[in-house]
Amino acid sequence: AGVKFDGSRLLIQNLAMNLLRGGLGGNLVLTTGKAFGVMTKLEATQLDVNDLLKPERKIQGDSLVDGIVDVTAFFDDTKGSLDLGKSEIDLFLTRIGQDALDRLLVFIDPEGSNPSIVGARSAVMLANPSTVRVTLRKGLLSLEIQFQKGVLSALKSFQINRIPVGRIKNFRNITQTIPRWETIREMMQLMGADHYGVDEGGKIILR
Repeated sequence: AGVKFDGSRLLIQNLAMNLLRGGLGGNLVLTTGKAFGVMTKLEATQLDVNDLLKPERKIQGDSLVDGIVDVTAFFDDTKGSLDLGKSEIDLFLTRIGQDALDRLLVFIDPEGSNPSIVGARSAVMLANPSTVRVTLRKGLLSLEIQFQKGVLSALKSFQINRIPVGRIKNFRNITQTIPRWETIREMMQLMGADHYGVDEGGKIILR
Protein backbone atom coordinates (compact mmCIF):
# COMPACT_ATOMS: atom_id res chain seq x y z
CA ALA A 1 0.00 0.00 0.00
CA GLY A 2 1.12 3.57 -0.68
CA VAL A 3 0.69 6.01 2.20
CA LYS A 4 1.22 9.77 2.28
CA PHE A 5 0.12 12.94 4.04
CA ASP A 6 -1.46 15.70 1.96
CA GLY A 7 -2.23 18.73 4.11
CA SER A 8 -5.08 17.71 6.39
CA ARG A 9 -5.51 14.33 4.68
CA LEU A 10 -3.91 10.93 5.14
CA LEU A 11 -4.16 8.88 1.94
CA ILE A 12 -3.73 5.11 1.79
CA GLN A 13 -3.79 3.83 -1.79
CA ASN A 14 -3.88 0.23 -3.01
CA LEU A 15 -4.63 -1.04 0.47
CA ALA A 16 -4.72 -4.85 0.59
CA MET A 17 -5.39 -7.15 3.53
CA ASN A 18 -6.69 -10.56 4.47
CA LEU A 19 -10.04 -10.52 6.25
CA LEU A 20 -12.45 -13.32 7.21
CA ARG A 21 -10.34 -15.78 5.17
CA GLY A 22 -10.87 -13.63 2.07
CA GLY A 23 -9.38 -10.46 0.64
CA LEU A 24 -10.10 -6.76 0.99
CA GLY A 25 -8.52 -4.01 -1.09
CA GLY A 26 -8.99 -0.41 -2.15
CA ASN A 27 -8.25 3.16 -1.13
CA LEU A 28 -8.79 5.09 2.10
CA VAL A 29 -8.67 8.81 2.92
CA LEU A 30 -8.65 10.17 6.47
CA THR A 31 -9.39 13.90 6.84
CA THR A 32 -8.86 16.12 9.86
CA GLY A 33 -10.28 19.46 10.96
CA LYS A 34 -13.95 20.37 11.16
CA ALA A 35 -14.84 17.85 8.45
CA PHE A 36 -13.14 14.99 10.30
CA GLY A 37 -13.96 11.70 8.68
CA VAL A 38 -13.08 8.65 6.62
CA MET A 39 -13.71 8.04 2.93
CA THR A 40 -13.01 4.65 1.44
CA LYS A 41 -13.98 2.37 -1.41
CA LEU A 42 -13.06 -1.26 -0.89
CA GLU A 43 -13.60 -4.45 -2.87
CA ALA A 44 -14.12 -7.65 -0.90
CA THR A 45 -13.72 -11.17 -2.28
CA GLN A 46 -14.43 -14.54 -0.70
CA LEU A 47 -15.19 -13.20 2.79
CA ASP A 48 -16.47 -16.02 5.01
CA VAL A 49 -19.49 -14.96 7.06
CA ASN A 50 -19.03 -18.02 9.29
CA ASP A 51 -16.00 -16.37 10.90
CA LEU A 52 -18.43 -13.86 12.46
CA LEU A 53 -20.85 -16.47 13.79
CA LYS A 54 -20.91 -18.61 16.90
CA PRO A 55 -20.35 -22.35 16.27
CA GLU A 56 -24.02 -23.19 16.76
CA ARG A 57 -25.01 -20.50 14.25
CA LYS A 58 -22.61 -21.50 11.45
CA ILE A 59 -24.02 -21.55 7.91
CA GLN A 60 -24.03 -25.07 6.48
CA GLY A 61 -24.21 -23.96 2.85
CA ASP A 62 -22.53 -21.12 0.96
CA SER A 63 -21.10 -18.66 3.51
CA LEU A 64 -18.88 -16.65 1.14
CA VAL A 65 -19.55 -13.04 0.17
CA ASP A 66 -18.17 -10.78 -2.60
CA GLY A 67 -18.93 -7.11 -2.93
CA ILE A 68 -17.96 -3.44 -2.94
CA VAL A 69 -18.35 -1.05 -0.03
CA ASP A 70 -18.23 2.71 -0.52
CA VAL A 71 -18.14 4.68 2.75
CA THR A 72 -18.10 8.39 3.54
CA ALA A 73 -18.21 8.67 7.31
CA PHE A 74 -17.99 11.99 9.16
CA PHE A 75 -17.57 12.40 12.90
CA ASP A 76 -18.51 15.14 15.31
CA ASP A 77 -15.34 17.21 15.80
CA THR A 78 -15.86 17.55 19.55
CA LYS A 79 -17.59 14.32 20.59
CA GLY A 80 -16.03 11.93 18.08
CA SER A 81 -19.41 10.30 17.43
CA LEU A 82 -20.59 9.27 13.97
CA ASP A 83 -22.61 12.00 12.23
CA LEU A 84 -25.48 10.05 10.65
CA GLY A 85 -26.81 13.11 8.86
CA LYS A 86 -23.63 13.55 6.80
CA SER A 87 -22.36 9.98 6.55
CA GLU A 88 -23.18 7.69 3.62
CA ILE A 89 -22.65 3.96 3.14
CA ASP A 90 -23.22 1.99 -0.05
CA LEU A 91 -22.76 -1.78 0.25
CA PHE A 92 -23.18 -3.66 -3.03
CA LEU A 93 -22.96 -7.45 -2.73
CA THR A 94 -22.35 -9.28 -5.98
CA ARG A 95 -22.35 -12.71 -4.34
CA ILE A 96 -24.26 -13.83 -1.26
CA GLY A 97 -26.17 -17.03 -0.53
CA GLN A 98 -29.65 -17.36 0.92
CA ASP A 99 -28.49 -18.24 4.42
CA ALA A 100 -25.84 -15.51 4.54
CA LEU A 101 -28.36 -12.91 3.38
CA ASP A 102 -30.85 -14.15 5.97
CA ARG A 103 -28.22 -13.56 8.68
CA LEU A 104 -27.73 -10.02 7.37
CA LEU A 105 -31.47 -9.38 7.60
CA VAL A 106 -31.55 -10.81 11.13
CA PHE A 107 -28.72 -8.43 12.04
CA ILE A 108 -30.82 -5.50 10.81
CA ASP A 109 -33.94 -6.72 12.62
CA PRO A 110 -32.92 -9.25 15.31
CA GLU A 111 -36.29 -9.19 17.07
CA GLY A 112 -38.39 -9.61 13.91
CA SER A 113 -40.32 -6.44 14.70
CA ASN A 114 -40.06 -4.83 11.26
CA PRO A 115 -42.72 -6.26 8.89
CA SER A 116 -40.71 -5.22 5.81
CA ILE A 117 -37.62 -7.12 6.97
CA VAL A 118 -39.75 -10.14 7.87
CA GLY A 119 -41.18 -10.00 4.35
CA ALA A 120 -37.68 -9.81 2.88
CA ARG A 121 -36.63 -12.91 4.84
CA SER A 122 -39.64 -14.80 3.48
CA ALA A 123 -38.77 -13.74 -0.08
CA VAL A 124 -35.15 -14.85 0.34
CA MET A 125 -36.31 -18.34 1.34
CA LEU A 126 -38.21 -18.61 -1.96
CA ALA A 127 -35.52 -17.49 -4.38
CA ASN A 128 -31.74 -17.23 -4.64
CA PRO A 129 -30.39 -13.67 -4.38
CA SER A 130 -28.36 -12.33 -7.29
CA THR A 131 -27.20 -8.98 -5.91
CA VAL A 132 -27.94 -7.02 -2.75
CA ARG A 133 -27.55 -3.29 -2.16
CA VAL A 134 -27.70 -1.72 1.29
CA THR A 135 -27.47 2.08 1.47
CA LEU A 136 -27.40 4.54 4.32
CA ARG A 137 -28.09 8.21 3.63
CA LYS A 138 -29.21 10.95 6.01
CA GLY A 139 -29.77 8.43 8.78
CA LEU A 140 -32.08 6.25 6.66
CA LEU A 141 -31.35 2.70 5.56
CA SER A 142 -32.56 1.23 2.25
CA LEU A 143 -32.31 -2.34 0.99
CA GLU A 144 -32.70 -3.77 -2.52
CA ILE A 145 -32.47 -7.47 -3.38
CA GLN A 146 -32.32 -8.72 -6.97
CA PHE A 147 -33.15 -12.41 -7.40
CA GLN A 148 -31.82 -14.96 -9.87
CA LYS A 149 -34.18 -16.19 -12.53
CA GLY A 150 -35.60 -19.56 -11.64
CA VAL A 151 -38.29 -22.02 -12.63
CA LEU A 152 -39.75 -22.18 -9.14
CA SER A 153 -39.85 -18.44 -8.49
CA ALA A 154 -41.27 -15.43 -10.31
CA LEU A 155 -39.63 -13.00 -7.87
CA LYS A 156 -37.47 -10.37 -9.57
CA SER A 157 -36.65 -7.95 -6.78
CA PHE A 158 -37.51 -6.85 -3.27
CA GLN A 159 -37.04 -3.32 -2.01
CA ILE A 160 -37.31 -1.53 1.35
CA ASN A 161 -36.78 2.20 1.64
CA ARG A 162 -35.94 4.63 4.41
CA ILE A 163 -35.69 2.65 7.63
CA PRO A 164 -34.44 5.01 10.41
CA VAL A 165 -31.12 3.53 11.56
CA GLY A 166 -31.73 4.91 15.04
CA ARG A 167 -34.28 2.11 15.44
CA ILE A 168 -31.78 -0.61 14.52
CA LYS A 169 -30.35 -1.90 17.79
CA ASN A 170 -27.28 -3.62 16.34
CA PHE A 171 -26.31 -0.53 14.34
CA ARG A 172 -26.50 1.60 17.49
CA ASN A 173 -24.28 -0.89 19.28
CA ILE A 174 -21.65 -0.71 16.51
CA THR A 175 -21.57 3.09 16.38
CA GLN A 176 -21.17 3.26 20.15
CA THR A 177 -18.02 1.13 19.95
CA ILE A 178 -16.33 3.35 17.32
CA PRO A 179 -13.17 4.71 18.99
CA ARG A 180 -12.82 8.40 19.70
CA TRP A 181 -10.57 10.01 17.11
CA GLU A 182 -8.91 12.79 19.16
CA THR A 183 -5.60 10.93 19.47
CA ILE A 184 -5.41 10.16 15.75
CA ARG A 185 -6.25 13.76 14.84
CA GLU A 186 -3.59 15.15 17.19
CA MET A 187 -0.96 12.77 15.85
CA MET A 188 -1.64 13.83 12.27
CA GLN A 189 -1.41 17.50 13.19
CA LEU A 190 1.83 17.09 15.16
CA MET A 191 3.76 14.81 12.83
CA GLY A 192 3.63 17.07 9.77
CA ALA A 193 5.17 14.32 7.66
CA ASP A 194 4.86 14.32 3.88
CA HIS A 195 4.54 10.56 3.76
CA TYR A 196 5.60 7.41 5.54
CA GLY A 197 6.55 3.87 4.71
CA VAL A 198 7.59 0.60 6.31
CA ASP A 199 11.16 -0.71 6.22
CA GLU A 200 12.21 -4.36 5.91
CA GLY A 201 12.11 -4.77 9.69
CA GLY A 202 8.50 -3.59 9.86
CA LYS A 203 9.28 -0.19 11.41
CA ILE A 204 7.36 2.90 10.28
CA ILE A 205 9.51 5.56 8.60
CA LEU A 206 8.29 9.18 8.52
CA ARG A 207 9.62 11.71 6.02
